[in-house]
Amino acid sequence: DVFRRPGVAPMMLAGFLGRLPMGMVGLGLTLLIVGQSGSYALAGAVAATLTISMAVLAPYNARVVDRIGQTRAIPMLLAVHVTAFSFLAAAVTFGWPTSLWFALAAVAGLAAPSIGSMTRARWVRIARSGTERSSAFAVESVADELSFVIGPVIATSLALAIAPSAPILLGMLAVTVGGLWLATQRRTAPPPGRSTGNPPPRGHIVRTPGLGALFAVMLAMGAMFGTLNVSVVAFGQSNAAEATGILLAAMSFGSLVSGVVLGAVARRWSLTNQVRLGTLTLTAAIIPLAFITAVPAFAIMAFVLGLNFSVVMIGAFGLAERMSSRDRLTEGLALMGSGLALGMAAGTSLSGIIIDAAGPSPSLAL
Repeated sequence: DVFRRPGVAPMMLAGFLGRLPMGMVGLGLTLLIVGQSGSYALAGAVAATLTISMAVLAPYNARVVDRIGQTRAIPMLLAVHVTAFSFLAAAVTFGWPTSLWFALAAVAGLAAPSIGSMTRARWVRIARSGTERSSAFAVESVADELSFVIGPVIATSLALAIAPSAPILLGMLAVTVGGLWLATQRRTAPPPGRSTGNPPPRGHIVRTPGLGALFAVMLAMGAMFGTLNVSVVAFGQSNAAEATGILLAAMSFGSLVSGVVLGAVARRWSLTNQVRLGTLTLTAAIIPLAFITAVPAFAIMAFVLGLNFSVVMIGAFGLAERMSSRDRLTEGLALMGSGLALGMAAGTSLSGIIIDAAGPSPSLAL
């Protein structure tokens, strides 16, 4: 029923297009830098700069979005983000000084629009019950994972067939079109916070009771994602370069499957228990990857691992939505993204160093 509401279909399409770069530009940037420099450590460091900048500024960007509205905020963020990322691709391609790579990565990260947080905030306005919100958040998780299923395959294919910078350029085009399309959709957009007459929020959103614990969970999840992204790329490049995108997509496909199931089934358990169980099964599933050397077996285990991703992510975002006040909703949801991004920064940096020194298997153990 929720899909039949006015404005939902274009919102979902714009949101998916806007977040498609999530599965493309990270891998594209890694492949581009490794191809130019031969160093996974350097690629991980530049990616970490991007994600740290994005993580630190995301809640404040979201606060601006909540205050002035998505229609006004999205174009401003896109203008800075897309320009900086395009110049970053050019800087790596043409061998400009590496210090400029880090500077451009920082600028691109600080203005990155949190499309997923914005569409989730719209769902809170559209959904009429907790059950509908839970299903809607499962749909959002499926959209996230679908971008990570399709994105790596597109990125690898474009990098090999056209140019190493092609995934980044296509990703920037997608986020521009999707973001601007979403900005024009006023029917589903939450009202700007300042139109409610409430005073501007004070203090960091992480101080809201409960959100600090969820932020810590997202830090750990992000560290795992960052380590996996770089390690799986290294594993694929060492064993079968053409399978790199498929290995990454296998994890995301597993998460997509569990997200579809969670969205279709009426939930009869608490979100807190969902997060607890998901983290335990995730831990058990990730251990074998460090000991697998065959590509087919790795792909199968990556799929099993991915089945647990949506379980944790849907539960965490659902809890964050409940804990955040209405006039700080996008900010609370963006905090979850910040935790993921900061964890990814640590994971990509450490795994890059380990891969250069000892290969992908010790990095997967991380």
